[in-house]
Amino acid sequence: MFELKNKRLTFGIFATRFGGMVDTYGADLNYVKYFSKWGDIEIITGLLPWEVYMDRIDILVVPGG
Repeated sequence: MFELKNKRLTFGIFATRFGGMVDTYGADLNYVKYFSKWGDIEIITGLLPWEVYMDRIDILVVPGG
């Protein structure tokens, strides 16, 4: 579905910051399991500037409701 010829994609998933905990982030395990079927996962936190991830990921996943 997401595969490019012989290339394993890297999905960037935005993490949620846990309230009250300094620099503690997590991503929903369901997202990680689902997208890891087609490629690698990079968890995006607020610890690094977003520009750092631009060369690392192929597809950005923004969970939300």
